[in-house]
Amino acid sequence: MATALVLAGNSFVGQHLVRNLRQGGHHVVVTARIPRPGLIPCDLTNPRQVEAVIAASRASWIIHCAGAPANVPRADMDRLHVDGTLGLLRAIARQVPESAVLLFGSAAEYGNVEPAALPVCEEYPGRPDSAFGQSKLAQLQAARQAAADFKLRILVVRPFNILGPGLPEHYVAGALARRLLQALAANRTGLFSVANGHATRDWVHVRDVVDAVVGLLSQAVPPPGEVGLYNIATGLETPVLALADKMCRLAGPFQAVPGDTESSRSGIIRSCGDSSRLRKTIGWRPCFSWQQCVEDLWRAAANPSCPGFECA
Repeated sequence: MATALVLAGNSFVGQHLVRNLRQGGHHVVVTARIPRPGLIPCDLTNPRQVEAVIAASRASWIIHCAGAPANVPRADMDRLHVDGTLGLLRAIARQVPESAVLLFGSAAEYGNVEPAALPVCEEYPGRPDSAFGQSKLAQLQAARQAAADFKLRILVVRPFNILGPGLPEHYVAGALARRLLQALAANRTGLFSVANGHATRDWVHVRDVVDAVVGLLSQAVPPPGEVGLYNIATGLETPVLALADKMCRLAGPFQAVPGDTESSRSGIIRSCGDSSRLRKTIGWRPCFSWQQCVEDLWRAAANPSCPGFECA
């Protein structure tokens, strides 16, 4: 079995990925930016720490799960997504150039896609509207240059709208769950206003995401010097209001109603991804419906004493 190094393994996706890898029999080395028991401290913007972790782990799979919050300045995003990724890839080139590397991109890299091009495929030219999407697209461009320069083998995945137990509150579904729990604690019920309810998203379960990641690392690592880019999506377009309505019914006597239009993390109105390339390459298909995603998310949110991945 491969030795896997999961950078930012304490993140939402990182925790589910570490669990999946360990259940599969892999030896997993896990880092976090802030020191925590059982995790190796590693700030991806600190080249010395990154070099030391790469040299010590000698991992054959290196997975970069770190992502900047959407509310920080663009320069801070680029420091992690671009400069940090380049520093990581240079350290890999010096220490373990034969390793397979996987980076997390984002569906936000596409921007607002023309309706005729939905579900969007990987060949669609990225025109991100948000600083986050722009920074993630710059990460992809940097990875392609580094792969060519250092003859690295790099996979980049673009998950669409990830759901599941443990989803942080800065994502729309996580914020909805928090608001519903606050309303229940205050004995408030009834109408529940949902901002941007008209917007659509392609909701994908975090377990399906990590299955795709492990499948790609196991079966589809590109040759040295190349980057493999893959959407992770269901191909289904669902309004935010429909997701909120499902969560309201799980929470109790609430009714989701359209609210105001507000700025969002991605600035995207309609989002839906084509995962044909992933399906053809490794046979991946989503196992969970978006309804199951919401049920798992709510179950974990309503039971805070239970770790997210154990509540699914």
